Amino acid sequence: MAKNTLRRLYIELKNPTYRATHLRVAVSFKRGGTNFFTHKKEEKGVTISVAPVILIDGREHWQTQTETDHKIVLSAYICDMENIFEEAHRAIILKSGKIWNFVMDVAKKEGLKIA
Repeated sequence: MAKNTLRRLYIELKNPTYRATHLRVAVSFKRGGTNFFTHKKEEKGVTISVAPVILIDGREHWQTQTETDHKIVLSAYICDMENIFEEAHRAIILKSGKIWNFVMDVAKKEGLKIA
C-alpha cells in the first residue's frame, strides 16, 4: 500500500497580511475514501493543493481559523507524482500552464497578489 507523500513549494506574496505571507503549493498522493475528520468522500490520486500560509524563518505557521485549501486531482497514479511536482515547479518559475492558472485563481479568490 502506498504511503501519503507530500512535496511543497512556497510562492512569496506581494501583499503579505496577518494571515498569509506565502502561498503553499503542495503535491501529494491521497489514498481516497472517506475523510475521518470531515466525513466527506475524497478522490484517490495525485493532488495539487494551494493554501495561504504564514512563513517565519522558513517555517510554516498554521492557524486553524484561517486555513483555506483549494485542491485539484491531476492523476490517479502515484507513479506520476514526481512528474507532476516537476511540472508544478516549472509552472511557478515560468508563470504559465494549467497549474499556474490554478494558483492564480486561488490567489484571486483569497484577495492575494503574487510577488
